Amino acid sequence: MSLRHPVRAIVLDEEDRILLCRLELPEIVVWTRPVWRHEAVEPGYAEGHEGVVNEYFLVRVASFEPRGAMTDREPAAENVSGRRWWSLPGIAGFRG
Repeated sequence: MSLRHPVRAIVLDEEDRILLCRLELPEIVVWTRPVWRHEAVEPGYAEGHEGVVNEYFLVRVASFEPRGAMTDREPAAENVSGRRWWSLPGIAGFRG
């Protein structure tokens, strides 16, 4: 079986804030939550592969502006419309 094996990171800054991405799907808008392992095996899920196995790692960094080198259109093609740092109280109190 041909599975794609990308590596993902859970990124925490010096204030223990987590970096999350806003994901806009046709039926819902969510801030993506971390998972340690995600496996999806189905036709068409990952071009050229029969599925994916995502492994997540914890990475500690100094706070930074989460911009990256991608144009705004590139993450939007994967339904990502924003990025921001979240504190635990910020996540717990979010109503939106």
